[in-house]
Amino acid sequence: MGMVCYIHKKTGVVKELPNEEMMMYGDTELWEKDVEAIESDIFSYVKIEPMRSGESYPIMEDFADQVRNRRLQKSLMQALNGRRPFANFKNVIDHSDSRDDWFKFKQKKYEAWVRREIRGDFEFELEDTDEGTAVSETGLTEAKMNEIIMMEIIVDAKDEDEVIMGWFHYMADELEFPFEAEIESKNRRGETSVIQIDVLDLSDRNQNPTSPEVILEVSEKESERVIDIGVSKLQNVKGSEATQDAVAIWKHWDSGKFKFG
Repeated sequence: MGMVCYIHKKTGVVKELPNEEMMMYGDTELWEKDVEAIESDIFSYVKIEPMRSGESYPIMEDFADQVRNRRLQKSLMQALNGRRPFANFKNVIDHSDSRDDWFKFKQKKYEAWVRREIRGDFEFELEDTDEGTAVSETGLTEAKMNEIIMMEIIVDAKDEDEVIMGWFHYMADELEFPFEAEIESKNRRGETSVIQIDVLDLSDRNQNPTSPEVILEVSEKESERVIDIGVSKLQNVKGSEATQDAVAIWKHWDSGKFKFG
């Protein structure tokens, strides 16, 4: 909302202050106590400035890219590529059925941005030294996966629906399509074999999810037949580091090993 936020490193308490221009023309008495508290202990706080336009514009682009309604998507793209893109984008969204979807999408993106801004200022202590051992092919530890789940995926989730949404947005951001992987398949005799697949995209089935697991569209090598499978079915993922990490983090969650720090 344009406020400058100060987060106390030890307590996590957030104090919100107007920016300099608002302080110049507003009633500064409302903020005197918070200003004094911060200035008297300034090194205990992390300062978060409002997101700049160059950082918020790509969020609008990302939302437009994932909109399923082609007519709305076209209108959003036209708004972003014309004059006064922020005002025009808002006008299109406010007169569409996707207004709530936009607010939820933007909220998740803003939260992820803030976490990246403050991550170097906070230390996550590990109670169990075994958690420091890498458990994924890309070097992720269980402690790191727990941190990502807590701080990037299910942060502030109030119910199961918000957990599902958190996982969908995380996977949509991190998985880089297409990529290769393997899955196990059983024939009619119950024999198991390993099949090479191409993972093509997110499935339309994610529009009406019943669990946090994200559904993917895949095809067998040298086959045009596309089927839907869950992320947990993937093995030996051959993709970017972000893609491999995302799959590993889901499997960590799905295994029941995730725990709050």
